[in-house]
Amino acid sequence: MSKEYILPIEEFKKFFTNGFWRAFHNNSLPLSIPKNQQAKELLLNKLYESIIQRKYYPHVPEATIYIDKDHGVTRCVPVFAIEDYCIYYFCLKRLEENIAVNRVPNTFGGWSLGGKIREKENEDLYINDYGRFAFNPLAWSKAFGDFNARLGANLMSENFAYALEFDIANFYDSIRLDILENRIREVAGSQLSLEISLLFHFLNYWNRDCNFYNRQTVGLPSDALADCSRILANFHLQPYDDFAYKLAQRSGVQYFRFADDQFIFLNDPNLKPKLLHELSLELRRWGLNINQKKVHLWNRAELIEHRSFPIMAIFANDEDKKDPEKIRAFASAYLSIPPEKLKALWHFGFPLLKRLLWCDLNVLPLDQRTELFARYLADDFIKKANVSILDRIYSLLKPAQRSEFVSKLLDLAEKLIHNEFHFHLRRFLKDKRLDSSAVCRRLKEIS
Repeated sequence: MSKEYILPIEEFKKFFTNGFWRAFHNNSLPLSIPKNQQAKELLLNKLYESIIQRKYYPHVPEATIYIDKDHGVTRCVPVFAIEDYCIYYFCLKRLEENIAVNRVPNTFGGWSLGGKIREKENEDLYINDYGRFAFNPLAWSKAFGDFNARLGANLMSENFAYALEFDIANFYDSIRLDILENRIREVAGSQLSLEISLLFHFLNYWNRDCNFYNRQTVGLPSDALADCSRILANFHLQPYDDFAYKLAQRSGVQYFRFADDQFIFLNDPNLKPKLLHELSLELRRWGLNINQKKVHLWNRAELIEHRSFPIMAIFANDEDKKDPEKIRAFASAYLSIPPEKLKALWHFGFPLLKRLLWCDLNVLPLDQRTELFARYLADDFIKKANVSILDRIYSLLKPAQRSEFVSKLLDLAEKLIHNEFHFHLRRFLKDKRLDSSAVCRRLKEIS
């Protein structure tokens, strides 16, 4: 492709706003990034020239974040070189008008990369979700919040007696890149041919630490700033969404999807085999399969309890989280759940515990505050905490308790083998201007 098909360099640079760079500064990623405007300009000039001269080649990931998926299972999340993040982001920004859309009702996840980019915790989310790793965390939070709200509204409406829940097996790892590329070329047209070629050059060769110089043909990276992959994955499922939505209409049921998590609301449980059969065949056309181990048919009351919708509804909006009476009602409802039932809730009830964390806990009776702090300081909660959660807990402690809290974090770092916690802890300690040398040493030991 000739040079004139490429955006002029000044247009290319406009994609990398302060918000783009802030996404890297506002997290705990082990990533080298330019420290000033001059360094950013130099990096972008070199990157642009490498594209023009056909010399761009993806780097081996700079690091890998190991995340505990529970039961000792590890999720490996690559951290790309900053040049590769620039390429991935640029290509998706150029393509997002064509692919970052929701075309099917009740499907969520097709947000754009635009908007003000800043760190923000969504208190409705599980503390190990990836909303905090995003170019546009506000859009991620809104998409998940919309999905959860619609899911809860349908359950509480009593229009359906059952909910069929399932997901896609190894979703990101199973997406065929040839199918994805052909579909993008169909919708984007020839005017974006270079960006599409550049995008798939990156996707075919980013995983060289595992693939050596062999071309990767299947799988999107679940990288540390994964908005780009999420947008591509959502786009990949849109033909399936269209099929599932029309199947649901014909069958008198209702279809919902966020990422690969899917629900079908129905009144006749005997429809389950037929629906799963047809959906399985359609997914197979796109190289995907339903995860048979995660198919669950809930009755309405079971799922309402599992997802804690009645308790969540106490905080119907942000103002409710400032109301002392509603804070007390929420805390009482959460603390009244027996331990055995708490373990059976969605993500062990951590979304409820997290939602209380940003409330004014001083309005609660002393015994409830004591119990909540015991849970916030429990290893199972802390080991999944990010910088914002660690900082919030620290701010709620009395000055005399803070050194004990830091000691607890350092002791936990010595025990844990998944380095996600250590990256967040290192950032937390540096932000507080505390000694992080022990965490740095531990990171070297477990990497």
